[in-house]
Amino acid sequence: MSVISEFHESWLLQSLDALDVSVPDLGQARTTTFSTPFPVRRQLVLSLLDEINERYGSVQSLFASRRRPSEFMLLNAYCLRSDPQLRPWFEEAPSTSVGLWPTYDSSKLEQHVQRMNDPGILSLGLHDRAISKLPDHLQERIFAILSDRGISDRESTKRVLGSTAALSS
Repeated sequence: MSVISEFHESWLLQSLDALDVSVPDLGQARTTTFSTPFPVRRQLVLSLLDEINERYGSVQSLFASRRRPSEFMLLNAYCLRSDPQLRPWFEEAPSTSVGLWPTYDSSKLEQHVQRMNDPGILSLGLHDRAISKLPDHLQERIFAILSDRGISDRESTKRVLGSTAALSS
């Protein structure tokens, strides 16, 4: 997908800078979707970590520096510079993930909750603050979908989301 938002572009620029990657035309750059979790090949992650360790000593040092890359955009920057065989990560393809994030308005959140019923959805990212923005009936629907799919019962889901909310407050 194209880099379509300012904060994603900022993360990509910071990540390109962190790995000293030059992209001739950022407007033409393609990146993976921003769905989480996002499956990647183990070797891709290990190669990126090797480079970060070589440049910065550790991942922790990079993230403690003045740079503000993101994990996703570091992977994208690495792929944009690296072996062309990594290009399949940049194919246009329908998303198999649903993410519920607090930056989404209620209409978009409701659309994403609807998509959770699709059997083709393989992964789900839930942000505790996004869930708390939803009306009770949609929250209950999320709990029911997770339970019906055998992922988590209602009480466990509420407990986990409550625990993560406590961490972010």
